[in-house]
Amino acid sequence: MENNSETPPSEPLQHLSICPESSSQMSLDERFEIIRSIGEECIQEDELKRLLANKRQPICYDGFEPSGRMHIAQVS
Repeated sequence: MENNSETPPSEPLQHLSICPESSSQMSLDERFEIIRSIGEECIQEDELKRLLANKRQPICYDGFEPSGRMHIAQVS
């Protein structure tokens, strides 16, 4: 017997990718709102808006900072 203890998300999931074709039809504010909705931390929101205004396809990265004690899920 399979035990599935996962609970479904309380809100429907959204597709949040920005491809070149669709981003050319979005306003600066729409692009900013999408990025802020999935970005956990933004130090300078005005810099993000300036970047989006000046670069149609900015290059971003996803960083990981190991801080504190490691737990078993982080060890592979």
